[in-house]
Amino acid sequence: MRSEQYGESGSEYILSFRVERYDALGNRILLVPVEMRGRTIHGGITEGDWVRVRGPSKDGTVRAAHVENVTTGATVRAKAIPTVVKIAVAVFFAAIVIFFIVTLVQILTAASSFHSGFESNDLPRSFIAGSQLTEFHPGPRAGLGPPIVEAWFL
Repeated sequence: MRSEQYGESGSEYILSFRVERYDALGNRILLVPVEMRGRTIHGGITEGDWVRVRGPSKDGTVRAAHVENVTTGATVRAKAIPTVVKIAVAVFFAAIVIFFIVTLVQILTAASSFHSGFESNDLPRSFIAGSQLTEFHPGPRAGLGPPIVEAWFL
């Protein structure tokens, strides 16, 4: 059995062995490599045990999630992270990314609409300076010059 590290905190155990297949006369006809991968592996197989293996084959190696040890009657299991947990984590991170994208778009949209509606000749109607309220009212324009401003201090 060996262990492979992935990322900073994850590891996976790998149990590799070969199963010999025999014909009805007892002649060995095939040697089948088997691999079990998981965060944990429960159970054991020793040299000479008769086993029953099922699983998909990839590149000539059977990838088994569990192996039945016919000699001892035990089942060897490789437990991985459940698919439901993997999907939940992926959805959670996707939601965080979408939240940040939507927030960024809202900020950029609000900033562009603020600047597009503001003219340099516009004057604020009122503002508070210190403890006094000051009001501005644009007066009549004299030709093309700047507007005449009337102000009242309350």
